[in-house]
Amino acid sequence: MASAQELLGDPAGHSDAAYWDEWFDKVSSGNAFEWYCSTTDLLPVLSDLLPSSSTPPHLLHAGTGNSDAPFEMALAGFPLAVACDISTVAIAEMNKKKRNREQQQQQHFPDLTFAVVDILSEVESTYVDEFDAVIDKGLFDAMMCDDSTATREKALRMFENLKSMMKDGAIYFCVSLAEEHVIKLFLHILDSNPQTWSLDLLPLTPSSNKSSLRPFAFVLKKSPPSASPPTFSDLSAKITSSRSEYTNKKQKPRTLLTLDVKPYDAECDLNELTSRLKSNADLSGGKFTVGWKETSLVEIGFGIKKLRIQCVVDSDDVDDLCDFIAEIEEDEVQSVDVDWEESAPIADLSDFIKC
Repeated sequence: MASAQELLGDPAGHSDAAYWDEWFDKVSSGNAFEWYCSTTDLLPVLSDLLPSSSTPPHLLHAGTGNSDAPFEMALAGFPLAVACDISTVAIAEMNKKKRNREQQQQQHFPDLTFAVVDILSEVESTYVDEFDAVIDKGLFDAMMCDDSTATREKALRMFENLKSMMKDGAIYFCVSLAEEHVIKLFLHILDSNPQTWSLDLLPLTPSSNKSSLRPFAFVLKKSPPSASPPTFSDLSAKITSSRSEYTNKKQKPRTLLTLDVKPYDAECDLNELTSRLKSNADLSGGKFTVGWKETSLVEIGFGIKKLRIQCVVDSDDVDDLCDFIAEIEEDEVQSVDVDWEESAPIADLSDFIKC
């Protein structure tokens, strides 16, 4: 079957509803279409950037398409959100997903709203100065398909509308491939509003490992800058270095590793231990785990069970990961052993996801 891109062409630059209705009609088969990276990849970065208070931040998912990001963000502690798109097909699908999740999976999203919005049109009064953060996974890139005057004007109009929807102190989190003309437009925005915005650029690492290009997050904060603004040379150097690091990382051999983690006694809560191990390894900055696969509990005698856990790691990091687990869980774990018969080198990570 032909892909949607083969049927409809490159989506870059399209801002009309009819095109995107047809796009999502072709793409949609019950699966979310995620641009650039998953919500799992974004959450650690976003959690550090979003304001922390007793009231959850109000988020705008701009150009949400049929991405599962609004649901996953809500389940991760950011339930208050509007997810908008120009496509009525995409929004209808998202409302259907919401009903299915609530009815079949007992997940509830009372503060998550899906709305058809043309981000290039005049902003509704209910959305003015409303949001603590705007999350954009590829919308700006799709708009900025080239460096023509017409394209730049369209992208700037979109940004002005988004700006009017943001509270003071809010952030615009824009996931992008950071092409040269996109960098220049962000710097133009910064230069045009030197006392209004601060800009940072953060490299992202997709866990799927499918993308040949590394995505980045432009983070514009609607507040006076605390430091000198970055230059084009600064950003270009950072992007070049990060892309090189990403390419080298992708080329490293990886292993599907099966670990046997043995506790000292039967009192150890192995389910809680599993959660801690995954969290700690992920918090190491992705140094060890690329993706988690399966976990199981195996009886070893006298009422004691061991944890058998599979993960994907750089082959050079196998010993480091075992030592890392043994060190951080030294009070609970007596040994961490590799079951080499159930471990193997792999070339494709597409089947391995965090669970």
